[in-house]
Formats: sequence, C-alpha cells, structure tokens
Amino acid sequence: MHGDRNDAIAAGFVAVNLSATFFSPTNLDTGKPRAKTAKQPESTIDVVKKLKQLPRRSSLSDPGFDALGICILEFKNDGSDVRLVESVPHDLFAEIGPALTYGAMIDRLSVMYGQRCAAL
Repeated sequence: MHGDRNDAIAAGFVAVNLSATFFSPTNLDTGKPRAKTAKQPESTIDVVKKLKQLPRRSSLSDPGFDALGICILEFKNDGSDVRLVESVPHDLFAEIGPALTYGAMIDRLSVMYGQRCAAL
C-alpha cells in the first residue's frame, strides 16, 4: 500500500450506491439491461461495515490507510442523474460516523501532507 516508503501517504475514497435498483451492463440475459435490486439501506450499511474493517494506520510503521473517506450516491445506471446523498438514514450515518466523511478525509490528508512534506 505504501510501496517501499513509510512516509508515503495512502488514502482511499469510496463511493457506495444507495439505490434500490441498478441496471448492470453485465445483466443482459434477455439482450437488454435488467435491473438488479438491493435491500436498502441494509445493503449499503453492510458495505460500510466492511469498509470500516480496512486497516488504517496510527504510526508510520503500521500497514493501512492514512485516510479513508466514504460518500453515498444514488446511482441507477439507467441514464438518470446520479445523486449525492447528503441526508442518509440515521443507521447509515451512525455507521459512517464523522471520521469517515469526505471532509474528514481531506482534513486528515491536509495535516499529514503538512507534517510529512514540510521541507518541500
């Protein structure tokens, strides 16, 4: 993840789909895209729980991400607009928590960049 340098900064940004339906281009058994369905918000909550298991490091010698951010989208892949979900269901917001928001990730990266690259 950090190559051969402990001082390299590793960040991950993940967009998770909250849409209850998704038209997959690989789901073409009839020759036309067919919608797949997902039980929401439960499916998204399960994905976020898995993302929270990704290793994050607290020191330069630890493996893992230095910063991780999650955003929630509603994306049907049917030609309609993609929507950034800013008001997520309470259970999902509680699962993401304030430390995994996009803003928190950017703040963390800014601090790390300032610390590790101050001499540049």
